[in-house]
Amino acid sequence: PDAPNVDIYINGETALENVGYRDISAYNELQSGTYDVQVTEAGAENNVLYEDSLAVETGTYTLAAIGEASGENQPLSVEVIEDDLSDPGDQARVSALHAAADAPAVDVIDQASGDTLVENLAFGDNQSAEVPPGDYTLEISPSENGDSSPVTFDVSLTAGTVYSAFAVGYLSPDDAPVDEAFDLEIVENSSGMNG
Repeated sequence: PDAPNVDIYINGETALENVGYRDISAYNELQSGTYDVQVTEAGAENNVLYEDSLAVETGTYTLAAIGEASGENQPLSVEVIEDDLSDPGDQARVSALHAAADAPAVDVIDQASGDTLVENLAFGDNQSAEVPPGDYTLEISPSENGDSSPVTFDVSLTAGTVYSAFAVGYLSPDDAPVDEAFDLEIVENSSGMNG
């Protein structure tokens, strides 16, 4: 949230340009192998914010830049998440990533039923759940009792669809490097995929 727009390089070649906070690209095709990944300030190739070698095997992955450029709460890192795009049938599949740098481990609860969909999700962690399609009010609350009140988000999920949900921003934006409030960013990864 506190980083400038960035350019992303893979093996020295530009893969994405001028990527902003909360931007989500389409999937890009790569062969299996190990790649040098570099994240720089947009238009300033010498201002490197992150670099590492990442191994990619056959499959579908999300690479999520999380943390902070300042490293005040969490250092900037890139999480590699394998996405299960197989057909969830009459269910919806949601993959949740905790990317809110100042938030503790959280539970995600269906407010109507009280069912816990995701449990004890810590910063940088990812969990998936399959749920019946429909409209939900999701309650995100600290896994351990604390002073934070639950935060709720209304979402609508469709059968046979795979989603990624990213918890982003700050629980306490007034105390953070930038004023980006806690939010839930949901993107549809696939719909009606078979075999």
